[in-house]
Amino acid sequence: MSLAITGARVFTGQGLRDVDVMLDAGQVQQVGVINPSGDLETIDGRGLVLGPGFVDLHVHFREPGQTWKEDI
Repeated sequence: MSLAITGARVFTGQGLRDVDVMLDAGQVQQVGVINPSGDLETIDGRGLVLGPGFVDLHVHFREPGQTWKEDI
């Protein structure tokens, strides 16, 4: 399935830019200006920031024995 996210603010090598992003099977295929066709699902990303998955780098494993407090 192909998906286009249009007008989203995206982190690029040139900084933060408002662009369109096309994905196919969960992978980025194109970044820039996209002219969506009729069979392409489109999400309006204006006013939203689109970035890679973010990871919480501050975790406590609490192993052994305190996983009830905090865990991944």
